[in-house]
Amino acid sequence: MKGLKLVVMEQGEVGGITTTEVCNISCVMCHFNGPKAVRKQGTLTPQEVRKYLESIPRGPVSFSSTGDFFMDPNALQHLRTAVELGHEPRVQTNGQLLTNELIDEMLAIGVRHISISVDAIEADQYRKIRRGGELSVIVNACLYMRAKKRRYPDLFVEINNVLFRKTVPLQPKFVEFWRGKVDQVNFNAEYYDTFKFRNTVSDRGERCDCQIRAFLLPNGQLSPCCAIVVHQHVNNLEWLPHIRDTEPAEAIQHFQKLYADPSSPLGQLCQHCDWWILFKRNETGETPYLRSVPLGNDGIPPVAENDDFAEVGGVLNLADALACNGATLVNDVSLCITTAPQQWSYAAAMPLHVPTEACGEGTELVISVAATVESGRIGIGVLNQAQDAFVSKEIYLTEVGPQTAEITVADCLPGQWLIIRNIDAGPSSVTIHTMRTFAARPMEQSSMPAEEEIANLVSLESLRGRT
Repeated sequence: MKGLKLVVMEQGEVGGITTTEVCNISCVMCHFNGPKAVRKQGTLTPQEVRKYLESIPRGPVSFSSTGDFFMDPNALQHLRTAVELGHEPRVQTNGQLLTNELIDEMLAIGVRHISISVDAIEADQYRKIRRGGELSVIVNACLYMRAKKRRYPDLFVEINNVLFRKTVPLQPKFVEFWRGKVDQVNFNAEYYDTFKFRNTVSDRGERCDCQIRAFLLPNGQLSPCCAIVVHQHVNNLEWLPHIRDTEPAEAIQHFQKLYADPSSPLGQLCQHCDWWILFKRNETGETPYLRSVPLGNDGIPPVAENDDFAEVGGVLNLADALACNGATLVNDVSLCITTAPQQWSYAAAMPLHVPTEACGEGTELVISVAATVESGRIGIGVLNQAQDAFVSKEIYLTEVGPQTAEITVADCLPGQWLIIRNIDAGPSSVTIHTMRTFAARPMEQSSMPAEEEIANLVSLESLRGRT
C-alpha cells in the first residue's frame, strides 16, 4: 500500500468489524457456517481491533461476525476498547448467547444498539432455519432488554428478518409478534448466492453506484463491501489489504480506484453483483433490500431492576401450567391458552416456587406477565395457599393485543398459586410470553382486592380435578 496518499476517512466509510468466523449455530442460508458451508475459525486479535478503532472517525461502529460476535472470547474487551476511544459500539448477533448477565455487562459498558437475527416466530420453524438455536432464548432476552429501557431509555433493540418465499406474506404477523418486545423489525432480501438477491421488498429499478466502505474481516484483511466479505470466505483475495500494514483510510482510497476500473479484480466482480440494491433508495428512503418497521414504545415495559427491585428467578415456570375446566394449553416458546366459555372459569394455574429470601411478612413480590390477548378478556391474579382468596389485586386484560400485567403480592409465601381465568361471557384466548418476578420493598398501601372481586372467585375444586 506504499505510495498511496493518506486521506481523511469519513464516518460513512466505516464498514464495521466482523470479529470471528466461529458460530454456535448453523443457519440453512448461511454462506459461512451453514450445512453446506466451509466453516472456518478465524478471529481477530485485540491489537487488530484496536488499530482499526484508533484509525476511524469517532461515532457509531458495528460489531458483528461471519460467525457470532459473542463466540469471540474478546468480545467484551472489544466493546470496552471502542468506548474508551470515543466510539458508540453497536452489536449484531444471533442472540443465542444473550443471557441477562451478558446484557447487563453490555449495558454497563455503554452498548445501546443491539440487532438480533431472527427469521421465524414459531419455535419449530425457527429450529429448522437456525439449527441449534431456540426462539425462546431470544424472546426472553428481548423482554429483559425491554425492561431495561426504564433505566436505559436510549436502548434500541431491533430484529433482522431474512425474507424467504413463504415468509414474504407473513410480514404483518411478524410485526405483531415483536410489538411490545423490540423497537424495530427489519425485513431484508435474501442473497441466495454470493452476488444475487431474491425476495426484494420493492422494485429494483435501474442500477446505482455502491458506497465503498472499509470492513475489518476475521482474517485481518479489509473489504470494500458486504459482497466481498462473502466472496473472500472461500477465495484467496490477495488484493485485499491487511490491517497490520494498512490504515482504513488508505484502504478506502485503494478500493475506490479498483471500483472505478472495470478491468480490476473488484471491477470484474462488480459487473455481476446485485448488492447495489442496498444503496438504491426510493422517495420514502427505503431500498429494494430493506424495509424497516419502527415499533416505538408500544406495550408497557415490564418492571425494571433498580434500587427498589431485584429479579428473583425460578418463581414461575410456564411449563408448570395446569389446565383447568377443560381449557386448552399449548406450551411451546410461549403458553397459549384457550379458556372454557364460562365466565369466571379458571383456565390455568401455576404454583409459585418462592425462595426463602423472598418469603415472609412484609416481603412483596412483583410478577410481570407479558401477554397477547387474541380474543375475549382475561384475569390474572395470585391465590393464597388455601386456594380460597386472592392475595393480590386481580389484573384484567380487556383489550385485544400485546400488553403487560404487573401483579403485586404482599407477604409472598410458598404454596400460593397464580391463576389465569376467563372473565368474558364467552371463551377467551391469550398467549403468555414470559413471567418474570421481582422482590420489592413493602408498599405503604395494601394491594388486596375489593370484597366484590373476591365474591366473584370460583371454588378451586377444579384445581383438584385438573384436566
